[in-house]
Amino acid sequence: MKKLLVIGIIILLVGMSVPSTGINVEKSTTVSFNGNTLYVGGSGPGNYTKIQDAIDNASDGDTVFVYDDSSPYFENLSISHSITLMGEGQSSTIISGFAYAAIRIYAPNVTIRDFTIENPGDLGILIRTSDVTITHAIFQNIRNYGIEAHTRYGDHIIERLCIQNNTFYGPHNGFYGFECNELIIANNTFSEAKIEFHHCFHASIFHNHFTSSWGFGYFESLSGWNHIYKNEFRNCDCAIRLIHPGHDLVEMNNFVKNTRDVSFSRFFIAAFFFKLEALMDHDWMLWGNYSLFSPTVWRENYWGRSLIHPKILFGSLLLFYIISYYFYPLPIGIPLIRFDRHPAIKPYDI
Repeated sequence: MKKLLVIGIIILLVGMSVPSTGINVEKSTTVSFNGNTLYVGGSGPGNYTKIQDAIDNASDGDTVFVYDDSSPYFENLSISHSITLMGEGQSSTIISGFAYAAIRIYAPNVTIRDFTIENPGDLGILIRTSDVTITHAIFQNIRNYGIEAHTRYGDHIIERLCIQNNTFYGPHNGFYGFECNELIIANNTFSEAKIEFHHCFHASIFHNHFTSSWGFGYFESLSGWNHIYKNEFRNCDCAIRLIHPGHDLVEMNNFVKNTRDVSFSRFFIAAFFFKLEALMDHDWMLWGNYSLFSPTVWRENYWGRSLIHPKILFGSLLLFYIISYYFYPLPIGIPLIRFDRHPAIKPYDI
């Protein structure tokens, strides 16, 4: 027993004599990732001055880490590799664009996180491809859209986008999607900003906060199979606007102090031509997903006060348009009624 005690003391003394490997390093090497990491800013030798130079020298799977020392970075970025672009701090690392888009993404499997992105020109981020994640970013001082996902010629579908934990400050549009499939938009704040969908399907939109959104909080046209749940719409001009929707599910949201909670309309002629166009273009995703007759389901939403009876929702069924004296089309239709048959009696904790 004494022999074991002596051996233990010797091992302890040897361990204490070995120098620690947890040394302090320069700011340029305090962050490390799997694969190669290219640094922008900071004081380390070999760090890049411009973000675009680091992106151009990166390969698929690399990380470009941007320090906030030289922030704001007055650049318009183009990403053509499958990389992670990461800032040192969400509010302190600023990319300030000055042309059409501050950041353009052309390669799949791109992640952008921990930046403030601004652009008085037009867009914050333009996405032209699939499998992109934008997270923990702030969008401000942008004239048009914070994020736009849109193929240039509509020749393919953008799929599997993840937009989460971001803050969009208006007045501008937060996210705009055209011909997108399988999106996740979650845990974002849209302050005087909105989500706008055209021809988008299978999106999960949850745990977002829409506050004082001008026009609409969530706007959708000729889309379907989208799940809008556990969001809060507060002080919006119109919380949700649906035009020719197909089989959406809207459930367990809070609608609080909006000028108008819901607006929806269906126009079967326009929907029919949309289906016909998808068939002629051999666009089987759009052809297979869009439904002419499937109504939106409203379920267990909180409508600003406790209700013990079904909530009646008023929309319109459009029959045709007439051209006014000023060549402005005026819709002619009849009332269309939907119900939330089991509204919530108290707001959800979102």
